[in-house]
Amino acid sequence: MSVEAEYTNSCVCEDYNEDTDTWSVSETCYGDCYDCQVEDFTNITEHLFAMSSNWKLTGFPVWNGTVDGIFTAETPKQLLDAMTPDRADWTMKVTVSDDGIVAILYHHDAPMGGKMTVTPIMEEA
Repeated sequence: MSVEAEYTNSCVCEDYNEDTDTWSVSETCYGDCYDCQVEDFTNITEHLFAMSSNWKLTGFPVWNGTVDGIFTAETPKQLLDAMTPDRADWTMKVTVSDDGIVAILYHHDAPMGGKMTVTPIMEEA
């Protein structure tokens, strides 16, 4: 299984017009567009949480290269937060497989995008 998706924290609420089969910017927005993205991310990553709540991230793009790290995320929202920068606009394209995530993250320090991988750290029996 492999699923591709794209997420951003600067999303815009949109309305779908069934008659014209088009999307347009909604006149009202209650901030739920990001919540919908988190829900989608949850749906495509929840199988990974059966393996572990400890994660290894390799290649997080920063201004002077990349950083690697290990962290704990017990929910998909926590995982998404750990994979993205704080206090910055970002867009991330992900490919979720049976054993991890490959992502291209775009933000102010990586305007051309930086590739990173995130994998659950398997618990030893």
